[in-house]
Amino acid sequence: MFLFEKYEKMIMTKDLEMQKKKFTIEGRKIPLDEIRTATFREHAPYMRENKSDNYYENLTEPQTIARLTELHEYNQDETLTGDE
Repeated sequence: MFLFEKYEKMIMTKDLEMQKKKFTIEGRKIPLDEIRTATFREHAPYMRENKSDNYYENLTEPQTIARLTELHEYNQDETLTGDE
């Protein structure tokens, strides 16, 4: 939800006359940090785990194949090494 606050300010015109001008300020009722934290918690079950490169480098070939199969990324015609 957004909050709207109306204010008046006095400005001086080019003719050196004082004039009242109205303006509106908009802002969130809930701080953005709280929104981001809540959104992260809600979506955490759907996010991939953040594992280091070292974890993936130490996987054995059967473990790698199992993980790629789980992700529907494994193709038997492709090799697992960078050599072709």
